[in-house]
Amino acid sequence: MAERAGNLLVVYPQTQNDIVEQAEQWLRAQKLKVDAQPSVHVPRLDLVVDANLSSGTGQMVPMVTGIDLDAQQALMLFGRQSVEGIRLWVAQGDAMAPTIAPRDLLFIDTQTKSFSSDGIYALVMHETVAIKRIQRLDTQRLMLKSDNSAYENVQVDHQNEAQIRVIGRVLCTLPLAFKVFA
Repeated sequence: MAERAGNLLVVYPQTQNDIVEQAEQWLRAQKLKVDAQPSVHVPRLDLVVDANLSSGTGQMVPMVTGIDLDAQQALMLFGRQSVEGIRLWVAQGDAMAPTIAPRDLLFIDTQTKSFSSDGIYALVMHETVAIKRIQRLDTQRLMLKSDNSAYENVQVDHQNEAQIRVIGRVLCTLPLAFKVFA
């Protein structure tokens, strides 16, 4: 069924099957995997280092062990065809505030094991694990930045880049703010 509205031709799907087919065509056009699985599980990042992942100072208390997300929404959110390699972590400290607040849930792409372009990364440096913004200054230097101006930025020259181990790239955050009433 179709009708004209001025210069526009408005087409209405005939049946529920037409609506489903249009949605599947759109998903295929987005190159996303159409999966019958209703949800996907994103597990917590487990580190085999003697440090706590933090975005500043503070101890990590694993209050979230994973999260289940609607499969299609997760694929669109992460811009990928699967959630393989994506891990969840709870931010601690205020070094990345206001961009990342303490207790925000971080979705980290652990398949990214090296610095590829400017962005926010989970990394290990001198046995300290942190969330930092990494920016390439030139071919010889990187800048590890905290979004909170109370923290100093760290410049890393080419010879010392090997001392930085990238755990993954932060894809997005989900703010998590608890309001305790009792």
